[in-house]
Amino acid sequence: MTTTRRRLLLVEDDASGRAALVDLLTLYGYDVHAAEDAAAAEFAFRWCPHIAIVDLGLSDRDGTEVVSRLVAQGIHVVAFSGWHHLRGDALAAGADAFVLKPAVPELMDVLGRLEQRIFGRKGTSASGR
Repeated sequence: MTTTRRRLLLVEDDASGRAALVDLLTLYGYDVHAAEDAAAAEFAFRWCPHIAIVDLGLSDRDGTEVVSRLVAQGIHVVAFSGWHHLRGDALAAGADAFVLKPAVPELMDVLGRLEQRIFGRKGTSASGR
């Protein structure tokens, strides 16, 4: 059986965190495009990712603005931030979920549940579910 690689956009301005997440997400079967700034929202329109993970503390723009722009394009978004006080703003902007950094296992569980909702199949949870 052939499976389609799921396209995932990662918007993270920290280079080392971005590289580590790209490696992990690739291992979990995602076709990942990573960007360090809000220009990723414009790229997403052409690439059409299934899911985006967006850091809310971007250096060039408010991450919640990026979330709302991606959601407006029909993209499912997980906000991933070390700033817990931005949870409400991210969800109000349309994010499907908010994960507090650095909880990568929780991020992987959220991605798995989101994939199950989007595609009707089990996704990439870190626990193997």
